Amino acid sequence: MFHDLDEVLASSQAEFKHPWYVKETDKPMVEVDWNMMTRFNCYEVMWAGGFQKVWGQEKAECFTKLSTANTKNWRKENKPSPSVNPG
Repeated sequence: MFHDLDEVLASSQAEFKHPWYVKETDKPMVEVDWNMMTRFNCYEVMWAGGFQKVWGQEKAECFTKLSTANTKNWRKENKPSPSVNPG
């Protein structure tokens, strides 16, 4: 039993053992062009602006309205929504 985080970190159980094929290195094994790196734009994910970007504004709004209506109906009928894992 651990009494604080210092004891947890000092424990041998705190060591993370990588699989045999994972190697640690101070230098990347391949050349990295840091000028090519850009910040991730969270608006590009599918459920933010990405959905609208792929399908277009009109169709995305249609899907959103349909989803909202379905969710209301499922709640009235006491059914789980498709995003809920029944198992």
